[in-house]
Amino acid sequence: MGKELVIYTDAHRGDKDISIGGVVLEISETGDLRVIGARTSESTATGDWNIMELEALALWYMVQHGESSAFKGIQRGDRVKWGLDNQSDLYGISKGGLAGNSPLTATITAILKKGLSIDWRWIASCRNLADYATRGKWKQYKGSCPIMLEVKRKMREIEWTQVDAAFKAEIRKIDTTEKFESDKDAVIALFKKALRNET
Repeated sequence: MGKELVIYTDAHRGDKDISIGGVVLEISETGDLRVIGARTSESTATGDWNIMELEALALWYMVQHGESSAFKGIQRGDRVKWGLDNQSDLYGISKGGLAGNSPLTATITAILKKGLSIDWRWIASCRNLADYATRGKWKQYKGSCPIMLEVKRKMREIEWTQVDAAFKAEIRKIDTTEKFESDKDAVIALFKKALRNET
């Protein structure tokens, strides 16, 4: 049996900046929480990203690029609870995608390819640890919460150009030219491709 993980992701899109972030915690056998990874990436070039795409990009990045010395990424067999505060993306995940949201398609594809089982949860922004990983909030934290202090200590800033390049390379692997009669048909096709390792 794998690790028991709790993951939070979030994104921000302002008039002059964008950012994504994620926090990974491991639950010990005694029920204690330990921060094993925290990531953030931001840019002052907002580009064409909308907030739903950014939220999905944060999910994808944590699925694909969560490796560090303490955290070797999410593996098949890990028990994962994942909290996000964007209801639209949560709905998109539950129905297998949203039209035009390529980051969400990439996220679902990555989850299928890795054979991950994830318990998705909507959480309010004020309870989302990853909210502190966006907009530089983690730098300004002055409280005494041991979890938040550990998040601040373990936060790793990733160059936006790295995130952008990695994501665009992934999107090029996904065939978006296929047309389906329903969302269900699209999900089935995506699942079959993942099983055949064609995505």
